[in-house]
Amino acid sequence: SAMMTSALVEGRDFLRARAEAKRRAAVPEGTPVVFAGGRTRHATEDDALTFGNNVWATLDKVRDRVPDMVLIHGGDTKGVDRLASSWAERRGIPQVTFSLDMRLGARAGFKRNERMLSLDPRYVVAFPGNGVLERLVIEAKARRITVVDRRGPLGTSPKAPPG
Repeated sequence: SAMMTSALVEGRDFLRARAEAKRRAAVPEGTPVVFAGGRTRHATEDDALTFGNNVWATLDKVRDRVPDMVLIHGGDTKGVDRLASSWAERRGIPQVTFSLDMRLGARAGFKRNERMLSLDPRYVVAFPGNGVLERLVIEAKARRITVVDRRGPLGTSPKAPPG
């Protein structure tokens, strides 16, 4: 590969730029905000309601700061993505889902993170999840993307005083 011709390098750059342009064209106009969280089980109906309210309240606050936001999420119909999606539908916020590419096996979640972060989001909103979500938060911070951390109890800030 040390003998790679300039035409080949330019071709690769061209393909990368073309893929980038296609991806940008597919994303609605606005400022991307990545939303992530796992499937959560709640002990009581009240806990589930509190959690859902916290998701909506958090997204409302983010929208106050980013009025032209586009919600980017994993599109999981059973998890917290579903709450975020219903919030976006109710508020008339455009959304883009990145589903898992199951052909990637165990790497699927990490690859999805990469794709979502490649949109250069203003915020990453993180609710409780698994190791893939922890990785997303670490990656976002490394890229100096502001993380709205709601990984505490019932979707609260982990730094919030109890009670």
